[in-house]
Amino acid sequence: MHEPYDSQAWADHGHELSAAIDRVFAKAGEAFRKLRDIEFDAPWRKPSSTAGR
Repeated sequence: MHEPYDSQAWADHGHELSAAIDRVFAKAGEAFRKLRDIEFDAPWRKPSSTAGR
């Protein structure tokens, strides 16, 4: 039975697909880290720009 990953095209370009999938997961991880940072931000610990007015 012929499988798509047995072809010469897969042998030549499969690493590109793997790299693209890796980039997708890396970007998703970055997005989730940003959402986590926003969710657990403590704005009361940041210096206020209006302090001393």
